[in-house]
Amino acid sequence: MSEPLVFHASPSKITLFLDCPRRYKYRYIDNLPTLPRPWFSFGASVHMALKELFDLEPGDRTWEVLEGSLRRNWIREGYATKDEEKSYGERALRGLKTFFEKDREVQTIATPRLSEFTIQLKFDDVVLNGKVDRVDQTEAGFVVTDYKTGEPRAPEWAATDLAFTIYALLVRGRLHAAPAKLVWNFVENATRVETNREPDALDRALADVLGIVADIRAEKEFEPRPGHGCRFCDYLGHCEDGAAFVRQASEEAKEAEEG
Repeated sequence: MSEPLVFHASPSKITLFLDCPRRYKYRYIDNLPTLPRPWFSFGASVHMALKELFDLEPGDRTWEVLEGSLRRNWIREGYATKDEEKSYGERALRGLKTFFEKDREVQTIATPRLSEFTIQLKFDDVVLNGKVDRVDQTEAGFVVTDYKTGEPRAPEWAATDLAFTIYALLVRGRLHAAPAKLVWNFVENATRVETNREPDALDRALADVLGIVADIRAEKEFEPRPGHGCRFCDYLGHCEDGAAFVRQASEEAKEAEEG
């Protein structure tokens, strides 16, 4: 199969290749379908509720509006049972309630410059694209917010996160200014992790990202990288290396319990 004239790359696509080239091949070359997962539906529902909240003027943002938006945008696929869906729904309501009550920007910050917006930038025959959750224009400059569900991560992660770097590159290309700040907003805990990317670092990062894309395009073998993520992989049934890793890990855990 001939390679397309233009290669489309995104943070998730690049990260998947770095995590496991074999899984990348199954997803983007063999076009094997992915399975609906509860955490994907949960996260997408929360994102849409927050988009609708912040698209309003600050004085119009109420808990009733946010709750109604979550219910209206709730994605029902991916849950194994009604009880599982109910559990995730209750978790979403609790998390958004905590966010609404504790996040300092809910009642103060103006409507975003960009909200759940897909940016595409072309570099020769590579199109780099990604969806930014929120970009606010502040006195200090543009602030990029990436909503997260689950437990907060250490600031060191944000400082080196490749996806965050790509979002900064995309925003710089779209708005012609490097973001002054990058924020992971952990919705369920109302916790913020802030970092930035210096302009000269972004120039180097762009070269690094395009280098990874070149590696992807040149890859022929797509060797697997078995690890703990294998047990969540949609393609475990196609990958003997991953299946063997999961079996061994299961046997070791069983031996540890018995011992």
